[in-house]
Amino acid sequence: MAPPLVTLCHNSERPATRMAIAAPRSSTPFGPWPISLAARDAVVLDLETTGGSARHDRIVEIAVVRVRNGRVAQRWRTLVNPGVAIPPFITGLTGISSGMVASAPSFADVVERLLAFVGDAVLVAHQASFDAGFLREELRRLGRADVPADVLCTVKLSRRLLPGLPSHSLEALIQALDLPERRRHRALPDALATSDLLVRLVQQAVDDGLQDWDDLIALANGPKRKRVAPTFERARLKELPTGPGVYLLKDSDANIFYVGKSVNLRRRVREHVRGTSEGQPRLRRQLKQLADVQVISTASELEALLLEAKLIKRYLPVANQQLRDETHYPFIRVDVQNDFPRLEVTRLPQDDGAVYFGPFRSARMVGAVVDYLRGALGIRECTRPLPDGQSCLLYDLKKCLAPCIGAVDAPAYRASVDRALELLRGEWTEILDGIEARMLQLAELEEFEKAAELRDTLSRLRTLVKTQQRLAEMAAYHAVIVTQLGDDRAQLFFVQAGRL
Repeated sequence: MAPPLVTLCHNSERPATRMAIAAPRSSTPFGPWPISLAARDAVVLDLETTGGSARHDRIVEIAVVRVRNGRVAQRWRTLVNPGVAIPPFITGLTGISSGMVASAPSFADVVERLLAFVGDAVLVAHQASFDAGFLREELRRLGRADVPADVLCTVKLSRRLLPGLPSHSLEALIQALDLPERRRHRALPDALATSDLLVRLVQQAVDDGLQDWDDLIALANGPKRKRVAPTFERARLKELPTGPGVYLLKDSDANIFYVGKSVNLRRRVREHVRGTSEGQPRLRRQLKQLADVQVISTASELEALLLEAKLIKRYLPVANQQLRDETHYPFIRVDVQNDFPRLEVTRLPQDDGAVYFGPFRSARMVGAVVDYLRGALGIRECTRPLPDGQSCLLYDLKKCLAPCIGAVDAPAYRASVDRALELLRGEWTEILDGIEARMLQLAELEEFEKAAELRDTLSRLRTLVKTQQRLAEMAAYHAVIVTQLGDDRAQLFFVQAGRL
């Protein structure tokens, strides 16, 4: 379960009754980029196409996301009329049909805006040879020059920085690094996922001593790191202390892949080395990379517990599943400062005047809740300035009140947003009932796979509601924990409102 954050954030008028509500935080999961990196933006590109050949296939959707100093600063997406029919298997994969792009602009119509968006930024893509290759081919057809930017491939960069991972696909990296889970096979969600990955990789590169984009591009395009076979000697187990403390398991590149605690360090590490420790399948898969063990002795088991939590949040080891920093858990954000607020999922609560709900354990579950509230209450998804006189498909499907075309005024729209806030602050029964009704509807339409996903989401959501109720009750407690370190020494730990 995610760590409890139970403070009522500002701009709320009602107290939290059932769900924990997190106060926005001004901190970020990673520090600011070095000046040489922050001086230049990165633009993440993702394309959806009619097939896999840049020469024979065409672009049907473009999304670009500007990352500035580790944060998403701007985004833009558009459907593109490819001038050819979209194959059924592409429609099945992306949901984009020939009818959807019939009135969309051609690539020639959007190329100037795309190039202006990229500007002099570093162009980033996951599997850049694919996206940049399609972009180059479309420019060639128009008689334009090559892509006017340095190109960085996050697949190559992750292979250089994280050589121990078994897969470097976007989905595998999202899972391994606990990045936000987003809808796949559409340009904007994939571009945002790659942006999350880029920020994580840049932080790793900075920790490794790289300071500018030229270094990152050179590393990504350079030779792969040679993986050194693990060299841990079991005889070293005798050197480990038998008291309480924390141990760090490292691979041959000195990367920490697991942090643990024990009342008997030698015995616990021996269990890992011999493969006799129970559970933790993620750790067992990583143990073949074990090359070194570092131990830190503590005076008590409680001190070891607190140190373990601190080190896990600092190093984010890939084999640890618990105690990760709360920024790895999703929040629901409502930008109440806007005249026409949106509901969205975020991992980075900020002190920006918005209302935040969370943290939650499952990004998929949170996504289902947000999708339900948007559709049921007509809350907009788009990020365009309003009104702009252009409606989208959601208006035709009666899933958006369409402030973009002035179909609803600000007070009426705010009433729908207030209803969403009311539901999130306690009336979760209506949300559960709405998602269950949608599940039954999908089952009647024989879309059993989607119905099963909603069934699993409902199960997790019901468990979460009960857990959050208990956490909200615990937040009222204050305590002082005392551990004796000897006849004349003790440690004091103060817990207030559920936080140490």
